[in-house]
Amino acid sequence: MKLRSFNLANELTMASPTPGKKFHPKRVWSGSRDRFLNFKRATITRRQMRADKSAHHPRSSRRTGGSLEHRLLALSFVPPEDVADCFDQLNDNRPDELAPVYDYWEDNYIGRLRRKRRSAPTFPIALWNMRSRVADGLPRTNNLVESWHHAFQSSVTCHHPNIYKLIEHIQAERDHTEQLTARFNAGNQTAVSSKNKYIQVTRRLTALLPTYGTKSLLEFVRDVAHNTQL
Repeated sequence: MKLRSFNLANELTMASPTPGKKFHPKRVWSGSRDRFLNFKRATITRRQMRADKSAHHPRSSRRTGGSLEHRLLALSFVPPEDVADCFDQLNDNRPDELAPVYDYWEDNYIGRLRRKRRSAPTFPIALWNMRSRVADGLPRTNNLVESWHHAFQSSVTCHHPNIYKLIEHIQAERDHTEQLTARFNAGNQTAVSSKNKYIQVTRRLTALLPTYGTKSLLEFVRDVAHNTQL
């Protein structure tokens, strides 16, 4: 805006008549004024469009409690027997533009409600529900297993060992595991790094699970939605 104002003033003060033509200050002022007004209208229009888009965009609800898409993901941490009821409450409060998303979720993950009965979904709730995994403290991936397999394979030093050599490495691995178990039982426990974002999310979810039942379903799903990602 300041740059436009400077250019406008510069055009009015530095304009000089073209040789052979008369200088018309009113014409210069009129053209500059029109460009200035057009720029101002365009700026106001862009601001209004951004404000309207932010107000009506489904993700704008993230500022007031997680987006409506993330709340669907939060159903993974609701007890399996309450997932359908919680989905119905979310479905009753969704905007119309998210109807296709919720229809897809109901057909594939919840089960379509017909004649007061739900059909079997493509993916049963017990298959994708993660509440028991978090409550039992189980890892979210099998990276630990893959890490052990890589370390064991490196210690063997060959791809096709004979049976006797394989037994020797298995015995060595057993001795190493017993040593680690003895150190762990003696109190020599290495704390897991808290810098990993997934570990931080798991800790927050572990703290949220006991709050189920102390608040409404929508409030619980909203709180969990802050810790989910698409």
